[in-house]
Amino acid sequence: MRNPFSNLRLRTWAACCFAWCAITHARDGDLDTSFNGTGFQFLPSPYADYDVQVVGGCIDADDRVLLAAFLYPRSGADEGRDFFIARWLEDGSPDTGFSLDGQMQVGFAGGFAQGCVVQSDGRILAFGNVLDPPLPPDDLSGMAFARLDADGTLDSSFSGDGKAVVDFSLGGEFESAADALVRADGRIVAAGDARTTTGSKVAVTRLLSNGTRDDSFDLDGRVSFGFDAGNPAEFATAGAIAEDAQARLLIAASTDALGSADFAIVRLLETGALDASFGDGGKAIVAFDVAGNLHDAATSLLVQPDGRIVAAGFACAGGSETSCSTRDIAILRLDEDGELDTTFGYGGRRIFPLDVGSSLDDVAFQVLRQRDGKLIVTGYTDAGASLGIECFALRLLADGRPDTSFGVAGLAIHGYNDGEATTDYGFRARLDSQERIVIAGTFAGSDGTLRGMAIRLTNGDSLFGDGFDAP
Repeated sequence: MRNPFSNLRLRTWAACCFAWCAITHARDGDLDTSFNGTGFQFLPSPYADYDVQVVGGCIDADDRVLLAAFLYPRSGADEGRDFFIARWLEDGSPDTGFSLDGQMQVGFAGGFAQGCVVQSDGRILAFGNVLDPPLPPDDLSGMAFARLDADGTLDSSFSGDGKAVVDFSLGGEFESAADALVRADGRIVAAGDARTTTGSKVAVTRLLSNGTRDDSFDLDGRVSFGFDAGNPAEFATAGAIAEDAQARLLIAASTDALGSADFAIVRLLETGALDASFGDGGKAIVAFDVAGNLHDAATSLLVQPDGRIVAAGFACAGGSETSCSTRDIAILRLDEDGELDTTFGYGGRRIFPLDVGSSLDDVAFQVLRQRDGKLIVTGYTDAGASLGIECFALRLLADGRPDTSFGVAGLAIHGYNDGEATTDYGFRARLDSQERIVIAGTFAGSDGTLRGMAIRLTNGDSLFGDGFDAP
């Protein structure tokens, strides 16, 4: 029996939406054809024997779209994997003012870019991880950062050569930054995970603007923690980070401290210490358990102007504790003190099983907030054998109900068809200055090659509002 937080009517709702996707009408959630003529733009590899994979992107003040990609040798070798940053003009054409051809390769000899942030001065920070970095011999991975000037050249004021690596030295073989932000004072904060010899911990680092670790943050610029001190095999990882109006850090994490993975929201003080006024000693664990004690994961979060926290990700709706066969979109909202906000959804939680295709796999990777308080959730859904994996955008009212003025019944699903079923993985998303939705991801064509991808959707609803922020 499914959890009462789920809405079974969404199965009919999603099916109706999918059937109507081919109808052309001017509606929020449609493909924005002013972007490359189709609403899609692709980033191919500059090398015949490499693929390009994209998880994240960002948008600058001129609504230029940047993709934070990595080059991946088809041989599978770790060496040769590099950060690969591209910038397109607002119309989707390559920006020749960025590294001459709109693309910049940053050599990390094993780097995986996970996303980017555009600073207020126009400089671009890309982040992710690096394998086999220039670290002590027992450290096989580290968080990696590269900062570029607005013209695409490496910024030599950042760690001397434009690149920095942070190692947590917890004994494991993998460390990565999943998300990052740049504070108003120029300091950089990133969150991800660092493996131990038996499990994994949430890892957070803060850097000064020059790329060196900020020693005022937990003494050495690094903090790591789990949720079950008595369980060395606990697997805990962070998916996103945000900052509230009091400069406290909010982290969307996942932990299996209660048996299987659950959402975990953490708040840190500016010093890096856990904020004891939030949740239970700075941590709030929330289980969805749609189909029993199965795997849930938080991938994104935001802090509203009133201090309430929205997190999105997925909840396992079928399978086992070690293998999830069915995933549904999962969203929660917490009050500022870390308690579930019962004015949102069902007791503070909401499940959306789109179930467009036969495998019933729906995963959210981003939650965004419009100026009018409506929420945008993006990710990907399995649309079945004939269409493959498609990107989706779901718009919600402030109380968690679908906004029926967006797409069809609140949902828009889009994928690029090259004649056969394709894979359009939608991952991170951003809103530009006009609140158009830009989704970054990876496209796998019918020929098997992987390319970076961005999709831009129309989203003009908030432009007709009163111009004031909702709570």
